[in-house]
Amino acid sequence: MLFTTLLTQEPRTRQAYKQTNHKKPKMPATHRIGQESAANKAIGGVPTIHYLDFMSRGRGQVVRLLWIDAGIAFDDVRYNNAEYPDYKRTKIAEMNPNATIPVVELNGRILVQSYAMLRHFARLLGKYEGESEEEKYWADAMCDLTID
Repeated sequence: MLFTTLLTQEPRTRQAYKQTNHKKPKMPATHRIGQESAANKAIGGVPTIHYLDFMSRGRGQVVRLLWIDAGIAFDDVRYNNAEYPDYKRTKIAEMNPNATIPVVELNGRILVQSYAMLRHFARLLGKYEGESEEEKYWADAMCDLTID
């Protein structure tokens, strides 16, 4: 909304906005999503997910959606596009030798590969996997929507 407002204002107003010394949020931005619940106990704590802060939700979003649906509180760490290359070479590479995201931290453990994460949390929670082969197929198909 701010972007749209700035584009529709007169140029002098836009200049005045720039002069008010608004600062961009410091990256990476970290936000706690939700409140701890029994589901957090089932998975062993409050996970932290590292991902990009951009409009496309991608593979990190399916992990977030599973946690939100299950009532799992988590810390969401977002890296913007300008700063991500530096974090990829340092912090992300320290956590994941492939230097790819999403990366999840939980109880000192590092989890990588989004679909392995989904299956892992589904097993810990005792749901989302499906009981029949048909249900398991559809659970996998829903996960694959993020890459199709």
